[in-house]
Amino acid sequence: MNGHGAASRDRHRARHDCNHRLKRAFYLAARAAVRHDPIAKTFHQRCTCRGLNYCEAVKRVARRMSDLVYVLLKSGKAYDRLIVEKCQQSLSSTEVEAQPPGLARETVTALLTRDRADGTP
Repeated sequence: MNGHGAASRDRHRARHDCNHRLKRAFYLAARAAVRHDPIAKTFHQRCTCRGLNYCEAVKRVARRMSDLVYVLLKSGKAYDRLIVEKCQQSLSSTEVEAQPPGLARETVTALLTRDRADGTP
């Protein structure tokens, strides 16, 4: 066995075991968001500035969107644009390349679980 082919197939196996319709839906939503949403557009531009091509950057936006949906479903809270903007600001203040996987999900989770200043959960 050559190490290159076998390693790349083993490493990416989990990505193929997924709901392809849901994956496609997130990709199409990310493409629309990159064109029309300022937060997604900014994140996409940061990804392309790091050397990713258009498709790879859109996949990163889709992953960020899926992390947000996961956290919202898990917490049972409604979507709030202010939470997403706070998360984007906190992530942009840190170095994007040094982020471990799942940092966006952890940041959104922390912002969702933190009590607001007015006393509402």
